[in-house]
Amino acid sequence: MVPRRRGFTLIELLVVIAIIAILTAFLFPVFAKIRGEARKATCLSNTRQVATAALMYAQDYDERFPRLDNNGQCDWGEAPCSLPDVANPGTDPNASPAMFWNVIQPYLKNRQLGYCPEIGKTDWPAAVAHADELFGLSWGGYDPRMEDHYYGAVAQMAVNRYVIDDRPLSIPVSTILEPSRSNYAAIRRPSEVILLVGDSVWDNDLSTRLALGNTNVWPDNTDSQCFQDWNQGWTWYVHHPDKGRGGSREAVESGLANAAFCDGHVKAFKHTNLERCEFSLVANRWIYPNWDPRY
Repeated sequence: MVPRRRGFTLIELLVVIAIIAILTAFLFPVFAKIRGEARKATCLSNTRQVATAALMYAQDYDERFPRLDNNGQCDWGEAPCSLPDVANPGTDPNASPAMFWNVIQPYLKNRQLGYCPEIGKTDWPAAVAHADELFGLSWGGYDPRMEDHYYGAVAQMAVNRYVIDDRPLSIPVSTILEPSRSNYAAIRRPSEVILLVGDSVWDNDLSTRLALGNTNVWPDNTDSQCFQDWNQGWTWYVHHPDKGRGGSREAVESGLANAAFCDGHVKAFKHTNLERCEFSLVANRWIYPNWDPRY
């Protein structure tokens, strides 16, 4: 007598499939969170390495950090100006890439460190095509030889403008103290003042989709008692946002951003902490404690 072979019934198979589907529904968010933590850790590590390179540069150059622009004499929107500059890489591939990011490259030897894995690598051909729309400037046609210049002008790894810029902070003229002028020794609280953030974008819309950075950042001063300097600082709180990566400020400010301090250590911040405004008894005024190097 031939033994009867037993198999799964259709109902049994459906039950197994249903159980697998339920387990998958529970596990996918867990896996996504783990991947998000890994991207945040990588971005934090990148930020630390770039800050270390900047500190090494300062040790070799009389305790001065690299400046933003090419010649140290101009700022975004000023003309004439030696290019590249903030938001304006120029069109000459033979010009020195300069800018903060490129100047410290000999200490890094890895250009991929400048990209936050959560934001993604910048789409340079598309960014060049939309330069006029974004900046009111023509970058010419896309040239792969110009990518260092592009990145220097609009880097995701963005520097605290008050640490590396020699212009006074925007407070009444009668109370202006000597700014840092890119001098490490002039920073009063290097373990509390940030040097750079690892995640920035130019704005909340097109540049976010293109993963286009802002090169330099400052505190978001909306409804702040502290000094007013432009408006949004464009730090992008991209890690584990509560409200997704939408274009609203509420969405932008809902996650975490990675910041490196002037002593080299790094930390992930919420918007309310990184960009807070507090009254300083030392300065006798309202200041941004994480951004202002003078007090």
